[in-house]
Amino acid sequence: MNYLETFKRARALLVSLAFGLVAAAAAAGPWPERPIKIVVSSAAGGGPDILARQIAQKLSSAVGQPVIVENKIGANGIIAVSEVARSAPDGYTLLYTGASSTALNQALRTDLPFDVQRDLQPVTQIGVGANYLVVAADMPIADMNQFVRYAKARPQELAYASWGVGSPGHLTMAAIENQAGIQLRHIPYKSIPQMLQDLQAGTVKVAVVDPVSSLPFIRSGSIKVVSAIGTVKGPLLPEVRTMNEQGYRFDANGWHGVFVAARTPEAIVVRLNHEINAILKDADMRARLTQLNIGSSTPTSPSDFQKILQSDIQFWSQVVTTNHIAAN
Repeated sequence: MNYLETFKRARALLVSLAFGLVAAAAAAGPWPERPIKIVVSSAAGGGPDILARQIAQKLSSAVGQPVIVENKIGANGIIAVSEVARSAPDGYTLLYTGASSTALNQALRTDLPFDVQRDLQPVTQIGVGANYLVVAADMPIADMNQFVRYAKARPQELAYASWGVGSPGHLTMAAIENQAGIQLRHIPYKSIPQMLQDLQAGTVKVAVVDPVSSLPFIRSGSIKVVSAIGTVKGPLLPEVRTMNEQGYRFDANGWHGVFVAARTPEAIVVRLNHEINAILKDADMRARLTQLNIGSSTPTSPSDFQKILQSDIQFWSQVVTTNHIAAN
């Protein structure tokens, strides 16, 4: 085959590919042409639902189509994630969820009906929040060094509470045990309110708690906060130092984020990323995040968010493997 014939064939192939891309774009049509749905993995009225609905309202104004919110609760977010993972990759079904339903589930469970990295396309991170390591009010502990010394003096004697086997609280404390070289007994609870009540009463002495439901107990002094877990501080408790600031490395954060189905056209993903990141700059959106003790994250690109997701899956997979943790 001579050079001229090779060139002609290459040119024909490029023209064919170009026509194919144009035809695909034309078939897809402009986006959006109809209402968009945001599937939320938590119950109506909770923090994630409040934020998702505020985003939905502003996104509707930005794109000129209704944006509805649908709550799909159960199985630590698996039901919601599954729905979006198997939805059409057309940008009309969005997922609003957190690290627990994505990165932690992927690290913990072998029976998922989806693969987070294969079946979801990250759009943008919404906010970053810190869980807290707390102790009962009567404990002689005020910081990480005191906590570690106390626990090392009582191996397997000190017990901590979480809101269930495989919960973020359980995996977080397992990571802290590994990092600090301590051994505690795990007491899994069925609900966060019951765990907080027993912590307040001194029935259990240590726990990892979320940044919202724990606030009244921390502010009243009925429980003591030892550290913010992760790289950020809660905006309502800026005086609480992170583990990193106290000399104990912990780089995984809690976060919220928006996803679509994998293979959603890049132009739609970029448009969604642009619109939602613009929404996150609004003063009322930042105020709402602060009210929920969630820090405003730096605007992230889809690839940035993908890297965060991948890093968190690796982090939690190591915790699960090292501690032989299995979901119920």
